[in-house]
Amino acid sequence: MVSKTDRVVIIGKGSIEMIIISATKHKCERATEKSAGYDLRAGDDANLLPGQVAVVGTGVFLEMPADVMAMVCSRSGLASRGIVVNNAPGIVDADYKDEVKVILINQTDQPVSFNAGDKIAQLVFTKWVNAGDVVTFHREGGLGSTGDK
Repeated sequence: MVSKTDRVVIIGKGSIEMIIISATKHKCERATEKSAGYDLRAGDDANLLPGQVAVVGTGVFLEMPADVMAMVCSRSGLASRGIVVNNAPGIVDADYKDEVKVILINQTDQPVSFNAGDKIAQLVFTKWVNAGDVVTFHREGGLGSTGDK
């Protein structure tokens, strides 16, 4: 567990310049040197009933270059037991400044509980290509802030 804010700075070798991961509750780190994903942990205890969807905070905040995005992906161990990221992969845009949250669904017939600090998803960074379209919207807010229409 982190005391204040634990910051991980990733300085890319090649195409990604710099990503800053700030964690206010639990570290966000890779399990091994060759792991692609950074483990996201539950910020607080969470309980999911069968079929329930829950938005689980992580205490993680990101700063990324404009041409980088993060994908919130299911963990294979949880997915094999029916607990998955509902909108996988969940996209975190570079201009998203709120806490990274994980939208989990319990696809089992049993209740599932997570303790604060349990691994619930993984975060994978990648570059994306701007197709040159004209953007007329400015993001204000967090999860779901760009609207449905």
